[in-house]
Amino acid sequence: MISRCLDGKSHSQPGQMAPIRGRGAYWALIAALACGATGLMPTVDAQTGNSAAKKATPGKSRTEDRGQWGEPADGVRLRTIAVAAETDEQKPDFHKAKLATEYPTAKDVTLLVELQNVSNKPLSLQGTRYGDAVTPPWPGKSVSDSFAPYLFECDVLGQNGKPVDHPQRVMLEVDTMMSLSSGQAETIEPGKSLVVLIRPLGWDATLARAVGPGQYTMRVRYRGPGEGVVKEMQRVWPDKPLTKVWAGNAASAPISFRIAESKLKARELVWGEVTDGLEAAIELRHPARTPQALRDTATATFPQGAALDVRLHVRNAGEKDISFWSETWRQDDAVVVIGDDGKEKTLEHSWYSGWARVERWTLKPGQSAVLPAISVAVVADREAAEKLEHPVGPTIIGVAGQYRLRIDLSFNKWKRESPGGKTIPGPEDFQGSLSTGVATITVREREPGDDPPTFTARLLFQSPDGKPIAAGEVEVRRQAGKELAKGEFQAGQFEVPRCPFESLRVSVRAKGYEETQFYEVAVKPNESTPLTLKPAQPLRFRLVSRD
Repeated sequence: MISRCLDGKSHSQPGQMAPIRGRGAYWALIAALACGATGLMPTVDAQTGNSAAKKATPGKSRTEDRGQWGEPADGVRLRTIAVAAETDEQKPDFHKAKLATEYPTAKDVTLLVELQNVSNKPLSLQGTRYGDAVTPPWPGKSVSDSFAPYLFECDVLGQNGKPVDHPQRVMLEVDTMMSLSSGQAETIEPGKSLVVLIRPLGWDATLARAVGPGQYTMRVRYRGPGEGVVKEMQRVWPDKPLTKVWAGNAASAPISFRIAESKLKARELVWGEVTDGLEAAIELRHPARTPQALRDTATATFPQGAALDVRLHVRNAGEKDISFWSETWRQDDAVVVIGDDGKEKTLEHSWYSGWARVERWTLKPGQSAVLPAISVAVVADREAAEKLEHPVGPTIIGVAGQYRLRIDLSFNKWKRESPGGKTIPGPEDFQGSLSTGVATITVREREPGDDPPTFTARLLFQSPDGKPIAAGEVEVRRQAGKELAKGEFQAGQFEVPRCPFESLRVSVRAKGYEETQFYEVAVKPNESTPLTLKPAQPLRFRLVSRD
């Protein structure tokens, strides 16, 4: 169950670009239930030959700017283009997408990748869409950030022509298999293509932090799940279509992009004491991407009611390489709040079950790993805490003001075993505890600008002939699950106050009609959204005794 990098070493050669492999969040099986929308990945006619790679200009979509093809590998070749961050991943159009050359941050870098079948037979490829192993409406939906990190690698060079320095990590193949097992195998005919959208620097907070303002060159590699992962899939689910997908190493031609200068400077990290060559620091970030949220992160000032993203930085402060194993989404670490009197309080929180994926990091001296962890929330009272959306971690309940906190990291409370019987972590890996430095944050009163914009949505329930349904019961939720409104409707009309600008999930019951759940309901201000119910059919049955 060791990953494709069996020796833990880089695939690159001296002088070449250094490959990076992104990792998603924790427990893919549960995260799969937090998404929405449907649709199939389009296949397009692939152009032959290479088109000229010219500097892309935002807003233009000239055919000659559509990227160069890389060399074919095992019947597959690919090309990439840098596109606007708001490009719709559900309908990635390689020829119409708005091109881009500059992004405000590394996380915003967005690429379209065209995978062309250049063989003379159909090929099965895994893209970024859910298969039929998940419940409606998720089959067919693209969830790039969940699947792409395990299918693609990216080679990054700085303006000086040198690879961007970052540590290496390896995931167990069984964990990679679990992350990809709910995906879709797509058949691509000869001469046709599969187009996917990827955000390669958003996968890896460690690399994104290393990619500061400046000019960069990137080459994308498509490897598919990898031979080892496919074999593991064949062992566990021999009948799955994913057991027959392509696995290899096809690379695109290099593309260039720029990260813009930012007026907001990142705060200095506060490092804890060095333990066996390692030291740690905590970084708290507002999860929103609004200008105010970015300012909050830069100043470590957060509004009450916010659930903050937690990033744990672990740095090699020694003089030799250090390796350790970690969950890809940590939740067993202790969050400690330190009062003005020096007294410490460890915050409690719920523990979320699921398949905990793990990976092995190898840090050279001076290198840092960034480990995502369960959120830390700040609220005014317990009533506000109950309204937080899950998953949510330790919660600071109190008035506005300054708070000091640290996190005590616990490594490897768990034990795993490889197929060869080797214990993971091994004796050569760091184990034990590590404490961050003490971070100070300011919690402020919530302001109107901290809340996302909302409107009053209007739903119209009707019969197939377009007539309003007299009465019924309805429940409206965000697609991710939080309840927005619940009650009865009359004359087909129901209003949803304070509705966010996003799709909804609507459950409705009405006498004489089938109970129905509508997914991805698109609502707009000043419009009524019609929803048609299907008349119920009479059901006849007979009850009999056992004899």
